Amino acid sequence: MKTNKIKKYSPLIIAVGTLVVVLALLLVSHSYSTLVLDRSSRYFRARTLFLFRNSMVCVKNDTYHDTRAKALGADDERTGLAIVSLDEISLIEILPDEEEKRDDGDLPIRHYGRYRINASGHNGYLYLSRKGNTVYGTIRFPEWGYGSYEKLKDIRVGANTISFTRSVTTVQEMRKTGAPAYFTQKYQGTYTIGGKVIKGQYKTSQGKFLWEAVRIK
Repeated sequence: MKTNKIKKYSPLIIAVGTLVVVLALLLVSHSYSTLVLDRSSRYFRARTLFLFRNSMVCVKNDTYHDTRAKALGADDERTGLAIVSLDEISLIEILPDEEEKRDDGDLPIRHYGRYRINASGHNGYLYLSRKGNTVYGTIRFPEWGYGSYEKLKDIRVGANTISFTRSVTTVQEMRKTGAPAYFTQKYQGTYTIGGKVIKGQYKTSQGKFLWEAVRIK
């Protein structure tokens, strides 16, 4: 009789156990603010908690948007815990955390110029310049795609640090660069040897990788 009762409630026990495991993972995992483009060319915001096999577990905004700009500008949307199949997703873009701020004040002139960059074995050139307190930058990998100049985004330069985004998120950018697919790479680095060398990591949807840049001009 007891055996029959256990069998009867086995699905419930398994479901409760799975829920406990998921909640435990949520508590210990580091989440990322992301912008997601699905297969229907609709954008939505989500707080990605973790990827498991072919699924993304996230706190997802309920509203879908037809453009990237609308999705980024949307506020006060309802959210809920969701499990989204990666088969339904075309692109996941990791966004900078809201608490990140641009550095104020004068930025060291030695942090600008032309650098030879090596990003996980891919050799290219990094160009950084400044006008007032605004930083501009481009990157070029001659042996990747069309070898064209790519405009960097979200550039932040501090006393000894730098961060920027290299991405292809539009059809126009894909045509210009020759990229085979959309992608987003988040670079973070530290200036060493008086600004002559930058060393750090860049993050993609596949993981974290090393990069290094040496000033040549």
